[in-house]
Amino acid sequence: MAVKGITYEEELKKNQDLKEDDMQILRDWYKKQPHLPPLTDAELTLFLHSNYYRMEPTKMTIDTYFTVRTHVPEFFSNRDPLGSKELRKSFQTLTIQVLEKKTAEGYAILYGKLIDSEPSNYVYNDGIKFLSMVVDLWLHSEGTSEGHIILFDMKNVVFGHCARLNPMGLKKYLFYLQEALPVRLKGFHFMNITSVMDVILNMMKPFMKKELLDMVMER
Repeated sequence: MAVKGITYEEELKKNQDLKEDDMQILRDWYKKQPHLPPLTDAELTLFLHSNYYRMEPTKMTIDTYFTVRTHVPEFFSNRDPLGSKELRKSFQTLTIQVLEKKTAEGYAILYGKLIDSEPSNYVYNDGIKFLSMVVDLWLHSEGTSEGHIILFDMKNVVFGHCARLNPMGLKKYLFYLQEALPVRLKGFHFMNITSVMDVILNMMKPFMKKELLDMVMER
């Protein structure tokens, strides 16, 4: 069953700073980019909103978004939730969901947690693919948000999971998160942390800008 997406008209009502003149400039530019696939006005709005209506950064984000998704098939291809046994296993290994309640500031929260603590059952690339599918569906159905927070529950994470991570995979996703994902990221939070978090964070830090590092909150 197809999930109903938010419309451009709904976005106009939701965002007072969204101007038709800006959208027309973006549409005109986009039509002249033959290497990019079609985008709806609602999708263009996501990119414009996530860049706080700055035109040049918006264009760069769009281009980077499609470049990454084209060149990183391990995260963005073969995403059939029924036909992929790797994905089905990932669904049994971790949970990724959008929480119903938002923060006091109106920020939406994406929550992730391992439900199977056996490291050999965790496959990083498949987990990121699962995460990207949830985020894509979220943005399609909900559209823009004042802000987004990513919250990972580290309760079932053990040292064996560190060996399941690889620097190149971390680099690719953190680049996508920081340079291409059309969201206003406000927090990168971790709860129920143990000493394992120090190892994982040390693996991630080389690929994190100061802005993202400043969002990290451990509790």
